[in-house]
Formats: sequence, structure tokens, C-alpha cells
Amino acid sequence: MRKIILLCIFITITNNLVACDLCNCYLNMSPFENKNALGFRYRISGYAGFHIHDNLPNGVHQHTNVQADPKIKEQFHTYELWSRWYPFSKVQIYTTVPFSDNYNMEDGKVTSHLNGFGDFILITQYEILNTFGKTDQKYLQRLNAGGGIKLPTGRYNRSLNGELNEHLQSGTGSTDWLGITSYTGKLNNLGVDINVTYKINSTNTNEFHFANRLNSGISLFYSVVLKNITILPQVGIYMEAAGKDKENDVLLNNTGGKLLMATAGFDFYFNKLILN
Repeated sequence: MRKIILLCIFITITNNLVACDLCNCYLNMSPFENKNALGFRYRISGYAGFHIHDNLPNGVHQHTNVQADPKIKEQFHTYELWSRWYPFSKVQIYTTVPFSDNYNMEDGKVTSHLNGFGDFILITQYEILNTFGKTDQKYLQRLNAGGGIKLPTGRYNRSLNGELNEHLQSGTGSTDWLGITSYTGKLNNLGVDINVTYKINSTNTNEFHFANRLNSGISLFYSVVLKNITILPQVGIYMEAAGKDKENDVLLNNTGGKLLMATAGFDFYFNKLILN
């Protein structure tokens, strides 16, 4: 059967806490079943606030006027080239090569700026169940499961002004492991898509350990077919949970936590082009 190459463009605007590198990358609800794909994804995340400096001696407590402290802003830009390849009908291989451009600002002035290629990700999924394409069943479903590896190909030890900010680096410096499960169910034009990913991180040579992370999401979608254009509006819930980062085996404050968000979006399919 002739293979089709799909060019997919992903544009996502999200909060800085959303650190899922794999969200929606498998096109589980795509009308193009078991087709190879090549795509580009752009992601921007960031937040603003105030640094509260406390240089008082131990035992001395004083109310701090946060408005007098410098206003900070952090932004993270990620550009990703990714591919999806089916070497066999039930085996899916996914790869992504990211490029990051990250910076910090204080009172409108850039204080830290780092960019470069990030860590290479390779994931393999196996199709456990698939009834799509079977005309004798009304409810169609597909279940995939697999795992992967993130290699430390990105730079992770660049310092600015004598300081090393691990979260601004292009890479993490660690070899990490991923487990993923995805499920898609569809009845007529209405469907559900569920993804669960767990990432196990190792310690890099700087003795820094990013916390393990659980990402999961569920979304409802509806397929609208207009001649040669298919539109999939979708709404859902996204959840993320992570422990605390460690440095020299010591837990770090102000890291880790849980996040619950509502999500909404559209997928547009036109010939071999996908816009998400």
C-alpha cells in the first residue's frame, strides 16, 4: 500500500508549568491511519512575577514590600522537528529534535539568555488493539502502549554571570526513560482520546536530578467533514504531577507540584496537511 507523508504544523500557546514534551504528538484521532508523518511544532511558555530578596540575619523577620523588588519574566521558546514512522503495521516509531530559546528578564532587561539544540527523544509504540476500518463495528477503538528514551544531546552546563540555571538550559544532561499509553474511541462522529505518559529521570554529571513526571490528558472530539476538509474541535482536561528536583541528593524548594487545566482546540485536515 502506498505510504503517505503528512506535513503537520503544531502551534501551541501554554502556561510555563505545562512541560509535557509529548502532548498530542501521536495524532491518535487523525483521519490518516497508520501513515508516516513529518511535522513542525512551536511552543511558547512563560510567567512573570517578583523576586523577593531576603538578606536579613537569621532570626530576624520583617515584612517585605514585593512591589520594591525587581519584576521578573521568564520565557521558553521551543521549536521541534518531529517524525512518525511505521516500519510495520502495528509498530510506531516517533522521534523529535528540539531547539530551545530561553531567557530571563528583570525590570525589562534581559539578564540570562540561552539557546541551542535540546535532547533527542525516541519512542516506540505497539498497537495492542485496533478496530478502526472495520465496517461491522459501530464503536471503533485503538489502544497503543510503549516506551522510549531521551538522550542527553543538548547542552546543560552553560553558566551566566557565574550562575547555572538548570531550567534555562537546552538539555538536561541526563538519560531519561519514558512509558506511554494512548487510547482512542469513536462512535459515529464523536470520540474520546486519552494519553498517559510517565517520565523517569536520571541524575546528570552536575549531580542535578529533575523530578520524575506524570502527564495525562483526556479530550472529547467531534469530526466534521466538509468535502476534502476534516475539522476536529476538541475539549478536555490536562493533568501534570511531579516531585521535587534534587541537587547533590538534596530536595529543592519551589520545585514540583500538581497542575490541572482545561484544554480546547481544533485540528484541520486538508489533503496531506494538518494544522493543530
